[in-house]
Amino acid sequence: MTCDGFRSAYDPELDARFGTAALEAAIDHAGACPACSDWYMHHEVEAAGGIPDAHPCVHMAYHSLHQCLDHADARDCPETLIVHWQGTYALPIRDGSRATIPIGFCPWCGVPLPRR
Repeated sequence: MTCDGFRSAYDPELDARFGTAALEAAIDHAGACPACSDWYMHHEVEAAGGIPDAHPCVHMAYHSLHQCLDHADARDCPETLIVHWQGTYALPIRDGSRATIPIGFCPWCGVPLPRR
């Protein structure tokens, strides 16, 4: 799949965003093409009602906007990778508490993150 094919196959109206026929090729392409991966995350943040430019990078926007139907607080969800809380980005600690470890750089692109 090419970048043009990836972007034209993306359909925000579909739950899986790509039709069944294109899904495997889209996953492979996004894994190999950082530009399309970032493009996808940007559009997913917008689809979730977020503002990508309100975060230091698209990775922090995408991962910190994870929404879980089973947990009211993102810190309680085992699938949450990044928590944006009280002005900082942090990694949740999985010990039954709501504790987090603040991080200073994006784990994906290395951009500096704000510290409170």
